[in-house]
Amino acid sequence: MFSLRNMIKVFKVEAPYLKYGLVADDLVLETPEVRETLRRLHPDILAARDRRMKLAFDCSMKKTFLPPDLWTKPEEDIGYLEPTLSEVENETEARRTFRL
Repeated sequence: MFSLRNMIKVFKVEAPYLKYGLVADDLVLETPEVRETLRRLHPDILAARDRRMKLAFDCSMKKTFLPPDLWTKPEEDIGYLEPTLSEVENETEARRTFRL
């Protein structure tokens, strides 16, 4: 299966989101499960995400990238959503199963 995560691993060095200071999990579309996952995150992780998103939006509006020393390095691009997101998806699936 060709997932976004695998594609990012292949093209990580050239990925423009790194030049905005973002990590791959910042790019995930906000579904109800993702919103619940974000709600459950530690406040420090959520604050760091919000800061990265605001900074990236500002750069995007100015049509610039961050200075190279502020780019996210590929080894720093560590997912923060996955363990909690899997848990939320399992809970959602269990709720759907038991409603039948």
